Amino acid sequence: MAQEVRIPRFYVDWTSYLLNQGIIQSYDPVRITHDGKGLYTHIGMLNPAHQRHWSATTEGLGTAECGIKFKTPNGSLLDMEKANWSGVLGHNLGAFQAYNFELGTAFQLSGGAGYPKLNLTNPIVNCEVSGNLMKPEHSGFSLCEANGTTATSTASTILGIYCLWRHVTNVNYILKFSSYCFGEYYDMPHASDLSTMSIEMDGVKNITTKGGSTLSNAAYTKAPNWGDLGAWQVGNHPNIRVGRRAWQLSFSYLDADDIMAKVASNSNLGAINGDYEDVDNINDNTLLDGSDFFSVVWNRTMGGHLPFIFNPNGGGTSPNNNPDQFAICRFDQSSLKINQTAPTLYQISVKIRECW
Repeated sequence: MAQEVRIPRFYVDWTSYLLNQGIIQSYDPVRITHDGKGLYTHIGMLNPAHQRHWSATTEGLGTAECGIKFKTPNGSLLDMEKANWSGVLGHNLGAFQAYNFELGTAFQLSGGAGYPKLNLTNPIVNCEVSGNLMKPEHSGFSLCEANGTTATSTASTILGIYCLWRHVTNVNYILKFSSYCFGEYYDMPHASDLSTMSIEMDGVKNITTKGGSTLSNAAYTKAPNWGDLGAWQVGNHPNIRVGRRAWQLSFSYLDADDIMAKVASNSNLGAINGDYEDVDNINDNTLLDGSDFFSVVWNRTMGGHLPFIFNPNGGGTSPNNNPDQFAICRFDQSSLKINQTAPTLYQISVKIRECW
């Protein structure tokens, strides 16, 4: 399938950001045993090459839950109402179709107020969605859209995150998965006006000998496998693409609200409304509550430090969500330059490079 660039979508993983910032930390598993191989080092990060295996049983129960959970070590509160996607990479849940495996995300509220779930809505790739649970159709990776949580109380009371697998058949099983991720995606306001995609073979080095022969050494030619399957492979459809993809994109005619966090525009801070950072409201945070490119994407990926899932044609009304369209990427630039081309219009350029 052609790697056409239209309206890009950036899937920003909140687990990577929250773990990196120390806001959450990995905690004990629920009803599960593990192989002990660096259990939670990469589970909440976009590093699917590190697949983990667990064995579990329903212990005679008709319905059982297992999975991983995170907690806030200092009792911090989390706001999850802007979460709009969730997914699991490098899993084998397609092998358990007969056992009705389903995946969901639950949250622990302060004061024992209940366990609302991430409100899953529409499938993106390789899953069905029903009752706030996602059921993968094939092994590989699965993504779906979300719309906040099912919490009836304020979202700021959330203390912990639970990634749960559920099935309704008595069976022992070996569960495999590499990365659990969820967060907020950002669609660029319109298509890029300039785009270049390259396929790099930086792992291949060729040397010409004195006799004119060519010696070639390939340290790597593609992304490593995610367990038993290739990167971005779904079911029995192998992904044999070689190379590392990179994009150079330029976007013009952007409004200020599309790319920059709103800031105070006058000295009377106490009079600033809820759309701006208010020093009198300690729960108001421009960089976390904003809906612009800087707040949602650049800030939460720390400008290239943390990876994100990229789909060059994932936004707009006609997205291409075929498995070969996705890539785990980082920004390959040391700064984000914002050029003002008119009093209210701006232009930015980004370089995105696939990583593993």
